[in-house]
Order: sequence, then C-alpha cells, then structure tokens
Amino acid sequence: MINDDHRFSIGEEKIREAINAAEAFSTPDDQMPLPLPKLPTVPTFPLEILPANVLDFVIDQAERARFAPDFLAIPLMCSIGSLLGRKLGIRLKAQDDWVEYGNVWGVIVGSPSSMKSPAMREALKPFKQIQVAADHEFSKLVAQHNKSIEIVKLKREAAKKRSIKNLYDDEHAHID
Repeated sequence: MINDDHRFSIGEEKIREAINAAEAFSTPDDQMPLPLPKLPTVPTFPLEILPANVLDFVIDQAERARFAPDFLAIPLMCSIGSLLGRKLGIRLKAQDDWVEYGNVWGVIVGSPSSMKSPAMREALKPFKQIQVAADHEFSKLVAQHNKSIEIVKLKREAAKKRSIKNLYDDEHAHID
C-alpha cells in the first residue's frame, strides 16, 4: 500500500518504479554471509561430583519431570554456592592468604523446549521456600520493632506530660 501523501506529491508511477528497483537488487555471491560453523557438543554435567543426598534429589526430579539431570544440577549447585557465599572458603596455598569462596557460576545449554526453565524452577524451589520463610520471619521482627518504637514514643509522651504536670504543681520540681 502506498502512502497517499507521497502518491500525490511524487506520483504513484515513480513510487512503483522505486519499489521495483529495490526488489531487483541482488547481492553478489562474494558478499553473501557464510554459514555458521558447527558448534561443538556441550559436555554433560558430572553428576558423580554431587553429594549423595543432592544426587538422589536430582535424579528423582529429573526422572519424574523428564528433563536432563544437568538442567537441574547446574542451578542447584549454583544456588548452594550462593548460600555458602563468603561463609565457607578454601585456602588453596598453605603459606598464603589466598581464599576462594563458594561462589559458583553456571550456564544451562540446551535446545529450545528442552525443559531448561522447568528444571531450573524445580532446582530453585527449596531456596525459594527458605526465602519465603525468612521474609515471613523478617516481617514479624519488623512488626515487633515497630511496636517497640511505638511503646518508647508513648513512654516519652507520658513522661513529658508528667513533667509538665509536676512543673505546673511546683515550678522548682525535679524533672527527669
């Protein structure tokens, strides 16, 4: 469809010529893009390095949901590493202060629709439960803190009122 403003200002025939000339343009063979190289195969995650109880969880979930165990093991190990964070470190040299902490990075590689996202959700589920419980506990502590603040404000206000009353009764009264 041709824009009416251009059709009236330039002329419909000139617009059609420009469109036909653009469609006739071709790229020489030496300028055609080259095909992508064949990608190397991605190594599988070595499940034998997992602790026994984690391995049992990974295999059970992977079999039930029908996804590759790698897709669950990788985010699971990364999450465990983030929980440990800077609390657990390994000294790599006996005579040095170099410490490596449990920060783990991982990438899940798989074809589209190979169940990467469901596996990752399943791996993160226990950690999300911990987070929800921690958020709930934090909310309770904030509520207790706010209540304590309110009590302190009320006590200050009551002390101020007592001081005003004491001064009203005796201008030389001792005020705390």
